[in-house]
Amino acid sequence: MTRVFTVYNCGTGFNRDRVDELVANLASRTGGSENRDWMITDGPGSSRSSRGRTPGTFDAKSGFATKGKVGSFFAKIRGVISGYGWEDNVLHAVEVIKAINAGSHQPISFVNMAGWSRGAITCGMLAHALHNDAATKHIIVNIIALDPVPGPGNFGPEQVTIPPNCLNYTGIFQEDEARKIMRPAVPDPLNDDESGT
Repeated sequence: MTRVFTVYNCGTGFNRDRVDELVANLASRTGGSENRDWMITDGPGSSRSSRGRTPGTFDAKSGFATKGKVGSFFAKIRGVISGYGWEDNVLHAVEVIKAINAGSHQPISFVNMAGWSRGAITCGMLAHALHNDAATKHIIVNIIALDPVPGPGNFGPEQVTIPPNCLNYTGIFQEDEARKIMRPAVPDPLNDDESGT
């Protein structure tokens, strides 16, 4: 039997409490239990939410312990400017998925992701992380990326390519945004022969 897990990734400055934003709104309407059937990551530069922490201020593996390296105020500023904290969101999501698979008779077969802005980029980064981990390499990924904007200096391979484990990638791009810092990442498949795109 197929098991599907869904990951929602909020954009810069947004978190699960901001349900006026599409991704958080979708997550708030999702059935099942958080961290069993689905999860949501708060966006880089967001304020602490009702059930989460500012990205970059928590231990990525456990999701709870404070790192102690950067305070919440500075993590928010760095998150808005550079995307600081999104790597922690990726690592935390991988750990949640691995923990579910380790404790379940029915491992996750598919991970569906939805993200907006830097959250859309986080989807691609998470797909790469799943593909690069031997324990999760087999999981098939589907992504819907709403206005995928990594921000200045964040156009690395993990932000602009689609790994082979991604079966479907749907990108919705804002065509009339003229600011250079809001330039979208239009992804390229890593390998047309292996990618599902």
